[in-house]
Amino acid sequence: MRYKTTLAVYIFVWQYYQEHGFPPTQQEIANACFIARSGVTRHLDRLTIWGWIKREDGKARSFRPLLPPEESQVPENVSKKVAKKTGKKSTLLKNRCAILRS
Repeated sequence: MRYKTTLAVYIFVWQYYQEHGFPPTQQEIANACFIARSGVTRHLDRLTIWGWIKREDGKARSFRPLLPPEESQVPENVSKKVAKKTGKKSTLLKNRCAILRS
């Protein structure tokens, strides 16, 4: 499956939001999913493009998940949309989120 890390980020964000009532910081996402903090922004951008999260620019913890992970589906032709938004196609990282390891 493509975009495993992005899906893992979303699952973590969803679970954190359900448990705490507010979203995690980018550092918390990076630590939980074993990715660089700079990579978290790319995954959040992708989730925004897909319509899975809503974000407000310029505010900390300004995103919120919109759909439960089981109802979320990767839209068709996402690689072109992501390439336009980020300027390049993303690659899967070696370390997957702990959620996917189970």
